[in-house]
Amino acid sequence: MTRRLLEGPDRPLPSWLGAAWCGVAGYAMGTPVLATILESERFHPNGALGLLAVGLAPGLLSAAAGWLGARGQRVATVVLLTMVGALVASLFCAPLTWILLAVTGGETQIGAVGTGSSAAGVLVLVTIIGAFLAAPLGILFGMIFTLGTTALRVLADRPARSARDLAAMILGLGTAAIGAASVGYLLEVHAAQGPNWPVGAHYEVPWGLVSVSATIAIVGGLAALDGALRAFGRGRAVARARRGELPGWAVVDASTVEEAPTLPRLFAFGEPASVLVRRETSERGPFRSGETATAVAQC
Repeated sequence: MTRRLLEGPDRPLPSWLGAAWCGVAGYAMGTPVLATILESERFHPNGALGLLAVGLAPGLLSAAAGWLGARGQRVATVVLLTMVGALVASLFCAPLTWILLAVTGGETQIGAVGTGSSAAGVLVLVTIIGAFLAAPLGILFGMIFTLGTTALRVLADRPARSARDLAAMILGLGTAAIGAASVGYLLEVHAAQGPNWPVGAHYEVPWGLVSVSATIAIVGGLAALDGALRAFGRGRAVARARRGELPGWAVVDASTVEEAPTLPRLFAFGEPASVLVRRETSERGPFRSGETATAVAQC
């Protein structure tokens, strides 16, 4: 276990990680909002699976915004691209949602919203009205997405063995918070429904979506916990090696190791002034043995 924490090459963060996280976050946040907006406007998804399918609209568009944000090479550029991407994506959310609603057999209000029986007319109306509703949400979602894409940009600029653990902690905590907030939102809307809803509208808790949001929260929490435990274990192992309490390992001054600048880093932050060394005893003949020291990483 100790060798798995302390040894091995640097592995850069996957380039798709930011887009994937934004997609999951967008799905977890956007689908509960759609569930209430569609119900209040009498656009009814075709059952629980229909609602989950309709939620792909904010999920896919959020992933596109995250992908765009990840193209930036500087933090300021990442923030700008993510915000712009989320805002532009929000403008396409309403028509894409309506198309998915139609494809999955939901109630699309064709012939019931003053546009005759034209599907194109309803789609245009939905696009125009939806843009006004979605744009503020796009800005809000973009602000949340930038937290993840910016953190990944900073970690990508500081490659180290702990970078993946920190990414798991940050994105996992964010995912857990978003999933829990989505569950709370769905239950709160059900409790608060009443005079502000249209006549005849009745919001039922979409328990399938609640289960999905709760699962997202749990998975995010487990990912954060795993990253935290690995980061803690790595730091504790180095501290023990520094005190001489970890058999087979030692920490020496970086100036005494010629290849120190070329070694991988254990920790993403801080300026490494030491080198972690693995010591092994080898047999050199009858009644003789020697110790070999291998420089492992900067710490």
